Amino acid sequence: MTTLSVADSVPKQVPPVPAVVAATVTERPLWDGQANLEEYEAVLSDGMPLRGLAFRGRQRRSRIDGVDREPSPSPAVPQRSDQTRCCAVVELRQYALHPGERETLISLFDREFVETQEASGMQVIAQFRDIDRPDVFTWLRGFPDMSARAASLAAFYGGPLWARHRDAANGTMISSDNVRLLRPTCPGAGFRSAPERPAPGATAIPPGLFAATIYTLVPSAAPGFAELFGRLIAPRLVASGAPPIAVFETESSANTFPRLPVREGERAFVWFARFDDVTAYDRHAMALATDRRWTVDVRPLIERLFAAPPEVWRLTPTARSKTLW
Repeated sequence: MTTLSVADSVPKQVPPVPAVVAATVTERPLWDGQANLEEYEAVLSDGMPLRGLAFRGRQRRSRIDGVDREPSPSPAVPQRSDQTRCCAVVELRQYALHPGERETLISLFDREFVETQEASGMQVIAQFRDIDRPDVFTWLRGFPDMSARAASLAAFYGGPLWARHRDAANGTMISSDNVRLLRPTCPGAGFRSAPERPAPGATAIPPGLFAATIYTLVPSAAPGFAELFGRLIAPRLVASGAPPIAVFETESSANTFPRLPVREGERAFVWFARFDDVTAYDRHAMALATDRRWTVDVRPLIERLFAAPPEVWRLTPTARSKTLW
């Protein structure tokens, strides 16, 4: 699979990210009690008006008018304690498979590659089938930091179990290099999962549908996009029935295990939501499509910051995937 850099798809002259130059806000309680929402009307530096709801962090600002008010955290998801979140570094891995080989790989993976990877110091966060693409396998794994990632991957891929099964695993794949190296956008923005996974041999599919939405950003938008997401985008997602359960951005550190390539030369922002089923997802999609605050105010703004069209992966967990929320 060819990896495109941002330079392949972005005009040479990238417009600056507009700033809010004037705003009025009225506080009201947020849905989860962890922060507040603000109703606002704002004018951007390029003259574009905005109106809608925005997150306010837990710390109060000294002013609620004008541009010189004190900044405060605007998390896109509720903050969680260190005991419940995973992980500081996350790989989002998507494999393109030969036709009809997905169940072969899932069976092998769930049987041989879960406990053995975790014994090497990493966390297998979740494994998925893509419901729209029958020949795609998606999974996530996490690490405490980039140095631990290098050590864990070296231990696993240099060990006897991978040597024994690598030909069978690789034989199912057309490509395995669609890999994004990510980090949570703020402390507590990573996944929370069940403490235990289904035992080896489990066949029951865990409930739920997960949607991974990937924004590939122009370079100038990346530094401030998490704040923009928390203040403008996440409230519309909550209102439409898709509160984010985890939010990530590109980990910009060098790949500490070059033997496994990752996507480079691009800046991604990735958020996950969980739904009861496809019907619930469809209700969210319809609600968002008919939300004028989204279609008139927010979406036109953020589309200017994308280097490529957004991707949405609709995923169902495999039998041995941990439950995420």
